[in-house]
Amino acid sequence: MNAIKGLLRNFGGSFGASLLGLALVALMVPLIQAFQGSNGSLGQSIPLLFLVPVLVASTLGGRVAGAFVGVAAVLAWDWFFIPPLYHITVATTHDVVALLVFLGIALLTGQLATSVRVAAHVAVRRAGTTEAMYELSVALIARKDMSETLRSITRRLG
Repeated sequence: MNAIKGLLRNFGGSFGASLLGLALVALMVPLIQAFQGSNGSLGQSIPLLFLVPVLVASTLGGRVAGAFVGVAAVLAWDWFFIPPLYHITVATTHDVVALLVFLGIALLTGQLATSVRVAAHVAVRRAGTTEAMYELSVALIARKDMSETLRSITRRLG
């Protein structure tokens, strides 16, 4: 049952982060177009701007959300800002390399965020175990009622 709850919580977090990332991608398109898109002052920075929603989604939702938003960001970048506009095409080898690097960064960021999240969870669990061991040692030294101490530790670790 706990595994199912954890899976739903992770899916919900990933789903919510994906929606947030997609909303940021959708907001970025008109903002970048307001600065004349590829021909404007932000032309060379467009790929970096599209990394922001990917990083947000990856940090909040992990690698699945990061990859999903990364693909959406690459498609939006290609559709709106890489000539010929409004077609999913790649005109030059430079564009292919840029798109692949962008997706690689999205996947790597998602993986790193997931790894950090797992490590933090493990650290919190270990801290709880350490506190329980301390409580047990104090109870043994003080010669307290062990049945109540063990129930308290079981509740804490369970």
